[in-house]
Amino acid sequence: MSKKLYFILLIAAACLTCPGGLSAHNLAAPADVKNMHILYVSHLFMPLESVSPLPRGSKSFSAAFINSNTNYMFLKDGLPGNFDVETASLITGCSYALTDSIELRAMLPYYYNSGGFMDGIIEGFHKALPFSVRNGGREYVDDDEIHIWYRREQGGPDINSSFYGFGDPSFFVKKSTRGNGYGFAGSLGIKPRVGTVSFINSGTTDLGLSVTAFYKAWIFDLYAMTGFTYFDRSGFYAKELEQQRDWMVLFAPGAGLRLSDSLYAVVQFYCNSSPYNTGVKRIDTFTVINTFALRWRAMEGMVMQFSFDEDSFTYASADITLSIRCSYLF
Repeated sequence: MSKKLYFILLIAAACLTCPGGLSAHNLAAPADVKNMHILYVSHLFMPLESVSPLPRGSKSFSAAFINSNTNYMFLKDGLPGNFDVETASLITGCSYALTDSIELRAMLPYYYNSGGFMDGIIEGFHKALPFSVRNGGREYVDDDEIHIWYRREQGGPDINSSFYGFGDPSFFVKKSTRGNGYGFAGSLGIKPRVGTVSFINSGTTDLGLSVTAFYKAWIFDLYAMTGFTYFDRSGFYAKELEQQRDWMVLFAPGAGLRLSDSLYAVVQFYCNSSPYNTGVKRIDTFTVINTFALRWRAMEGMVMQFSFDEDSFTYASADITLSIRCSYLF
């Protein structure tokens, strides 16, 4: 199957399945975001939750197509390393409102890692800008190739061809409460150790906890999430990539604007600390993912989200991530 055909089929699946935590019940909700960097994508990330509960007994099905491009070439101790990969993913999920304030959710991702098609587009965009922007080493290698190297001279990862598979499932339980113009949501998450494919599965059981706060003022909404993820350090990343911490601290402020009864715009900053201690600054530093999203109520019970993510500040996440999400409530 060609890369272009695979890309089209994934978009079609995401849009037509219409069924991760995107709320079909409430248009005014935070954007659904995930760190798609190859060093993070298989771990659990706690979402900014909607504080508006689903109606008791209702169900929601969702699908998300996400395509991200990462390119970072570096030297460590005089030896080259490179994370040059494009990750296409399809994440399906389902939610069930157990009560008027408690929601259960399950999510399953599928990842396809390849050379992709976005390198030339990104380089051309960078050249067109009136100021200098880093290319991450793209200018030193051929476009649209996959290379994942780290300490390969010492037996570390050395991947130069496409690979794919199902990631580990994630399960969440959310408790929400809402007052007049404000609300809170607490969430617990777990990602059990299931698969064994490197860079697809982490080889760890991850546990997460988060609290999201919401405040409404006229047509504006403000959000803030804080939380953490804990995982055992026996997985692939600890053994091969010097992952020396078994936790990540999460923080995410954001704001929303009600454009109309069917359109809602969101700007967010999703931040996470790094569990790595490699001596390479852009791997060891914290990550800030800047998200611009537009949520659209396509029909009663159906919400679609179009989003663009970039790491403009820390350069420690995927260079660019594009996504289409669809959620259907019944």
